[in-house]
Amino acid sequence: MVTLRRLRATVGAMIAAAALAGCSMAGVGFADLERTERSGDELPAAAQATLLDSIDPATSRYIGEDGDLRLWLARGTTPDSVCIVLVEPNGEAGAGCGGAGGVRVGGMGIEGDGELVVQPDGLPVPDGAVVISENVHRT
Repeated sequence: MVTLRRLRATVGAMIAAAALAGCSMAGVGFADLERTERSGDELPAAAQATLLDSIDPATSRYIGEDGDLRLWLARGTTPDSVCIVLVEPNGEAGAGCGGAGGVRVGGMGIEGDGELVVQPDGLPVPDGAVVISENVHRT
């Protein structure tokens, strides 16, 4: 299994690329985040405590599972950011955040050594990708 440290390194490089792109959320939608809150959307307490500096837990939406990982989307604590939260069966959590263009994360036991991709509404899903939710797929 890939460690949380490797996930953080992978996500760090992706965050830097998103920051350089200077994306803005104006006019960009994420249907998963915009739906009405329902039972199960709240992040596990351990994930909230671990990721408090990165995400706004009040905006979290449960989007499904990928293998053993449970997945949520949430708004980030920085303006115009969206985050994917990955929680392992043992409760260990990691997150990757990006701007309006979305975010890609790898590592942390993602099925088939793939990447989870968060993308705004209306963008095509690549052939062969596994759709997890409206805005998330695995490549």
